[in-house]
Amino acid sequence: MTARRPCDDVTFFCLGALDGDELSAFDAHLASCASCTDEVEASRVSVASLGLSAPAAEPPPGLWGTILARARELRRDAPSPIAPSQGDRPPVRFVFAGDDEWQETGVEGARSRLLSEDTATGRRTLLMRMDPGVTFPTHRHGGYEECFVVEGDLLVGDTVMRAGDYQRAEPDTLHDAHSTEGGCLLLIMSGGFEIVGS
Repeated sequence: MTARRPCDDVTFFCLGALDGDELSAFDAHLASCASCTDEVEASRVSVASLGLSAPAAEPPPGLWGTILARARELRRDAPSPIAPSQGDRPPVRFVFAGDDEWQETGVEGARSRLLSEDTATGRRTLLMRMDPGVTFPTHRHGGYEECFVVEGDLLVGDTVMRAGDYQRAEPDTLHDAHSTEGGCLLLIMSGGFEIVGS
């Protein structure tokens, strides 16, 4: 049986079917073989048009949603990306905008997304999204709470907050009901709270 020569790999190379040592060997071969270089250049147009040779087909309904759901599932199951620690400094954890992990809060129309949690102190950093017209009931803070309005409007008692506004509530504060007219996204750092009104 005749051994395969590097020149026999032109088609495989053009189709992207070579990898690892085979690809490295063919790359090295191309540098010294004018015939293969010419053939690769001549084949690029043909290979690029292969995808157009099949008849157009409409994807089945719901396919894109299925693909997105599976991608989110795979990402959710993967460990959180963590940068390596540097000396005595702890590693860095990332949470990406595309991660779809919003949870119901128990208040209809209000959802939260946990960004980080300090299990030693019970402090949490989270995003809260409130739909237009939602009211979050009166609640008491177990620790101090910081709230930054990322977008939208938030009415706290008689105070209207808008994007860029910030508030801090001290521990054991009884916080008036929060409501939003047009909906809002909040960044909240909290030591926990208990709903005392509806």
